[in-house]
Amino acid sequence: MARITLSPITITLAAEGGAAVDLDAELIRRAREGMASLADLAALRAELLAAIAAGVNVSVAADQGRVLISAIGSPASYATVDGDRDLRADDNGRVLEVVGDGAVVTLVPGLRRGHSCVLRQVGDGPAVVRRGRGVRIEPVDADLQTSGRWQEIAVECIAGDASSSTATYLVRLIPA
Repeated sequence: MARITLSPITITLAAEGGAAVDLDAELIRRAREGMASLADLAALRAELLAAIAAGVNVSVAADQGRVLISAIGSPASYATVDGDRDLRADDNGRVLEVVGDGAVVTLVPGLRRGHSCVLRQVGDGPAVVRRGRGVRIEPVDADLQTSGRWQEIAVECIAGDASSSTATYLVRLIPA
């Protein structure tokens, strides 16, 4: 775990492989290597601090040498699912509320490691998570569904990337 101090905020970051990540040093390194201008990175840092000060929940994750900063917990973090569909990139960090007679959300390859969401049954029908082609589910490689209102299914991609034809998801039922 690395502690990143963003005056006066401190963020704890679990880096891939247990390596420490110093955000300020990483921003300076990227500027030196021409990946971004120092001004761009300073603006990103200021924007992150402003978001935290405004009360936005911020998720910081390291994956394969990249630092991903995401805002979570805003009203846009909820989406209504009223019919069968595939899991999408824009579902990351969201609560997918399954309404009406229920819906099937199919897990697909092509989403990055760390993509996560929660399906919540709010209607009469179940929220169902189904494996798509090339997808494996852990800890039990089987489809999963809720059996009552307010039950949830947590979904996290634990192996995969945008160009992969396979993916592994950790899928867990959360009782109401």
